Amino acid sequence: MFFENITWMVLCIYFEARGENIETKIGIAHVVMNRSVSRHKSFKDVVTEDKQFSWYNGGSIPEIEEPEVLWRCVRAAWICMVRRASGDTFKGANHFYDDSIKPPWWSFTMKKVGKLGKMHFYKGKR
Repeated sequence: MFFENITWMVLCIYFEARGENIETKIGIAHVVMNRSVSRHKSFKDVVTEDKQFSWYNGGSIPEIEEPEVLWRCVRAAWICMVRRASGDTFKGANHFYDDSIKPPWWSFTMKKVGKLGKMHFYKGKR
């Protein structure tokens, strides 16, 4: 179960932020972990929940075209877990969106907690 969950987190980091720097990738990992904790769900359940992450909306895993980048995503997941052990939750961030899209409706109802790379991170009540 542990490796399956980490795999889903790494896939989410890869497909949401593969072109971003390591800190942004770690931010995505925190979002997955924060949702997992608050919703009492596994990483897999969080990532595959309907309409939560745009890369998985089709219900299947796209092809991984940059395997070397996948290893950077593994590293980001690991760093996130180490930071979590020290109490870092990235201010409870549980949502994010990319600069390349119009701000989603939910961004106006949540507290912005930071920006890393092209990603805006938010904390909501859910």
